[in-house]
This record gives sequence, C-alpha cells and structure tokens, in this order.
Amino acid sequence: MNIQTQFQKARERSCPLIAINTPDNAATINWIQTKEENPNAMIITWDGAQGFNVLNSMDLQRLFELTETQSLSDLSNMTKDPGSALNYLNRLPDSSIAIFLNLHKYFNSPEIVQAIWNLRDEFKSNFRTLVMLSQDIIFPAEVSNDVIIFDEELPKDEDIVNIANSLYETAGYPSLDEQTQKRVIDTVHGLPSNFAIEQYIAMSLNSTGINFKTLGAYKRKTIEKTFGLSMWEGKETFDDLGGQKQIKLFLHQLFSGPKPPKCIVRIEEIEKILSGSNTQQGDSSGISQDAMAVTLTELEDQEYIGIILVGPAGSGKSLLSKCISTEFKVPGITLDYGGLKNSLVGESQQRVRAAMRVIRSVADRGGAFWVATCNQHESLTPELKRRFSFGFWYCGLPDEDEKIKIWEIQRKKYNISDLEDQPDDYRLTGADIRNICEISYRLHISLIEARNYIVPISISDPGSINRMEESAHNRFLSSSYPGPFLKQIETKTLKRSLSKV
Repeated sequence: MNIQTQFQKARERSCPLIAINTPDNAATINWIQTKEENPNAMIITWDGAQGFNVLNSMDLQRLFELTETQSLSDLSNMTKDPGSALNYLNRLPDSSIAIFLNLHKYFNSPEIVQAIWNLRDEFKSNFRTLVMLSQDIIFPAEVSNDVIIFDEELPKDEDIVNIANSLYETAGYPSLDEQTQKRVIDTVHGLPSNFAIEQYIAMSLNSTGINFKTLGAYKRKTIEKTFGLSMWEGKETFDDLGGQKQIKLFLHQLFSGPKPPKCIVRIEEIEKILSGSNTQQGDSSGISQDAMAVTLTELEDQEYIGIILVGPAGSGKSLLSKCISTEFKVPGITLDYGGLKNSLVGESQQRVRAAMRVIRSVADRGGAFWVATCNQHESLTPELKRRFSFGFWYCGLPDEDEKIKIWEIQRKKYNISDLEDQPDDYRLTGADIRNICEISYRLHISLIEARNYIVPISISDPGSINRMEESAHNRFLSSSYPGPFLKQIETKTLKRSLSKV
C-alpha cells in the first residue's frame, strides 16, 4: 500500500494527527490536495515565514473570516507564531486539513506540544486533520503515541525513467534505450525526490544527451549535504592491496553472485563510534544509544549484509574497505557517526534517520554491503555482531608471500628499483612497508636507511598484537587463507621468517 492510499485511509478513519517524512514538501502538499475527495474540505498550509496560506483561492475569504483579518499581510503577521496558528485551528470547518511545515523546530516549547495534543480529540470528532511535514520528525513523548507517521516513498525506477524521457523529449532527443535507462537509474539512486532528480538531470543535459559525470557529481554533492555521509571516490583497487587472498576471493564471489550489492557503506573503527551506546559506559544524552538502535533496525529491516574487519593497525583493513567500491564499480559511502551528533538530542536523532534514508535510496531498497573496521571487537554488542552476518574477518600481519607482493606494489608506487637491497621485514605490517618506501622516496635515501625511521607496532606494542591473535584464534575468518584464523599458522610463519634473519 503506497503512502497516498495510506493517507486516504487515515482520513477516512478520522485520524487527527499525521506526520509525513518527506524530502519534498511541495510535491507532498500537491498530492494531498489532489487526493482529497471532499470538495468542501478546506486545505491550508503554515510555515514559520509566511504563517497561514491557502491552496485554493476560494478558501481565502473563509480563512480571513476565521482569523478575523482582511488582508494577506495581516494574516501573515497574526499567524507566523506557531502557538497562535495552532490555536486558530479549532475554528476550521469540518473535514479541513491543516498542513504545517517544519513544526518540529518548535517542539522545545511545552506550549506548542500541548497545543498539538489539545487538537487530537477536537479534530477526531469531525474529520479534521493536522498534517506535519518534515524529514524524519522525532516527536516528544507527550504526543508520540498520538501521531500516525508515514514515510514518503523513495523515487521509483519507472518515475526516474519517465522524468528522463520527458526531458529528452522536450530537448528533442530520441527516447532513452534500455541500457541508458539503467544507467540513469543507477546514477540517480540516492537523490531524495523526483523533483531533485528532474532538476539534476536537466542540468546535466548537453548537446548529445546526459553527461553522466556531471550527473554523478551533482548526486555526490547532494549526498554529502547529509550530515555524517560522504562519497568515497578513491582509485584504489585490489591490485594496490598485497595479500588477503581469501577475502578477495570471497568478495569476487559475492559481487558476481545472483544478488550483488549496489553500494558499500564504510565505517571506520566502529568500536569507538558506537561505544557510547553501551548502557553502562554510554553518554547520558541517549544520542549514541539511539544511533545504535536505528542502525540495528535498519540492518535488520532492509536485510543489509556486512562484514567486520578486525586486526592490528596497519594490517590493511581500511585499504581493503576503500578498494571494494572501486574494484566492483559501485558507490562507496563513508558513514561517520560523529558527524551525526548535534548538541540538540532531537536534531541528532533526525540526522541519523536522514542518513539511513539516503543509504536506503542509494542501495535501491536493500542492496547495501556494510564494511566496518575494528581494532577492539570486545566492546561491540552481541546485537551488532549478529547484524554483520557475513562474519568477522581477521586481517593479521602479512606472511612471507604477502610481504613479497606488498614490497612489489610499494616499490612500483614510489619508483624504487627492484635491485635496491631490502631491509629486514620481520613482523612488519603492510603499512610499515608502505611507510618505509615513502620515507625512502621523500628523503632520497635507501630502504635500509628508511627502516630506521619507523618503529613497528610489533615492537612498540607487541602485547596488543598477541592479544588480538589469541582472541581471533579459531573464532574469526582469516583474510589470507580458507577457514578460521589459526595462531599456530602465524607462529610457523614467524619461525620461517626468523630463520632468515
């Protein structure tokens, strides 16, 4: 059942308080007016800048009468205040609809919340409705159980195609072929409304049709206006990542399977970001707890899949997560929970929900693959671990074969000759090897000299690596070989390495 049908049924049942989460207020107001079947219903709108307004000029005189005003300027001056506007609503005739925009901005006022609650029984008695429009409204507890909340649907594929074909027809181009239609759909997923899609496609038209690079740039900018979200557009691929053969194989099988993900959602150091949701150590505001609850619900309801990459710093977890979107040519979104927080609790909650809505749109209703990195998995809740249903993968220190490949990649990147002697790489991470090569390049010194300018984590904090390996033993999947990570395999590798020293 679509939102318009749901709204009509709510009106038929005399539901007095309705909220609609929508990215396009104008479009929503238009279909409310179009779908209203009662020709005598008075429909008015309100916003904090203009006060009351009418959608039908025939209702203007009635609005003047109920507010006891004689001009639009008087009407505006008398009804800009939300409290005054809400108190006038009791004068509306039967079956009226009052549409308020962004009323949630005033929920910090007890008088406003009480005024909304007071309308409940009054409106229910004669089929009047207060409709509140915004994006992801969070209601105070006093009215949260009295408001019916609807979510505006994401743009449909057929609507996207119709919009593009209409613009092509206006510009005198032939209709889009099937391949171009699919490309348009894939490119604009993530834009919040049909209006935004129409505007950005129109601005991306050139003499031959749609400039998809321009259209993609518009989408990226729109998504990055959402607090906490950014688009990853790096050039790294699996060719830039030495080792981790098993997880690369897994990802290739996943993306070549019957239901390949349509976007990647990256979360760096998830244990730090969501640690505040712990009920014993969490923040007192409830922001982290709400972010965790919304994330868990979204992962479950949208049937998202995901993996968590665990391992010491520099083991390639972040690089792997960055490579995936480029390797498989799907959008990559970085989700920063810190960027979702605001000093106002309600504002933070709204940001979390807005971010999830954008991800849902880019993923085309369920096609997101979540990839989180983690250094200390013990702080993650069991509920969160279960949602990342494709497992924990341990990215350990590279073995001898993997280090050979990493040296090869980094030598080539920094234009270092294969003939140059290589320093001892015992217990080095991939990041250590990269740093040695970069120092050699920037300081114009040998690799052996550059080795003196780093202190590997295996030396600075050997205990942490040992604890990670003990914790991961037979519990996490290995990113390098089939099956679970086994510490004894690492021990054998180290013995071989030591024998060469």
